[in-house]
Amino acid sequence: MLYLTGKGSAISPRGRSGSAWAGGRPGVPDQPAGGCRRSLVSEDSKLIFLKVILILVAAVLLCCIGVAGYALALLIRRPPLRLYRERSAQPDFIPLSRIPKRLIDLLVYLEDKTFHDHPGYSLKMIRYVWNENRKAGRIITGASTITQQLAKNLYFRFNHSYIRKAAELLVSLVLERRLGKDRILEMYLNIIYFGNGVYGITGAARFYFDKPVAGLSLNQALMIGGI
Repeated sequence: MLYLTGKGSAISPRGRSGSAWAGGRPGVPDQPAGGCRRSLVSEDSKLIFLKVILILVAAVLLCCIGVAGYALALLIRRPPLRLYRERSAQPDFIPLSRIPKRLIDLLVYLEDKTFHDHPGYSLKMIRYVWNENRKAGRIITGASTITQQLAKNLYFRFNHSYIRKAAELLVSLVLERRLGKDRILEMYLNIIYFGNGVYGITGAARFYFDKPVAGLSLNQALMIGGI
């Protein structure tokens, strides 16, 4: 459609500037449609990203709640102090005070050098083992402290999974608070596996050397500690 000027010349709707009229008003350019579409796509991408983040956070929270509930159920069903009383009442249970200190120190050195310093787990070992397992693509080693090994023996089956390890860590924290270091070490030495179907330091001394624990020599203690 053409318009006549006062001089009788015709002009197009785009006007002298070459811009389109917006809303029938001369001199106002149309907004580019491509920019609107890009803006809408950007907003949609942000919403999708936000939804994905929220879903991941919810999944992690649900997993944490599930692991905590699992650990709590185990501890309620088998309270640590009750387990300690049951184990210490067994005839082959030996108090920590009757185990040679050199044997205790050796086993602690071999199994968990920082036993007396950590709260039940070792972040340094966890980081190291995480990297090693990630490189291998599967679980090939563990970062269990003595407390975690005790928790595994008392409450869990010997299957390898990150869910079990997380629950084991929570149980270990409770064992540290409820039992303390001496009782943990005492129970550990009385249930640890020494090969050939032998469990506990008393059974190991009797099986390998036909002696009571207190009668072990330094070399014999070293041999048992290395099993």
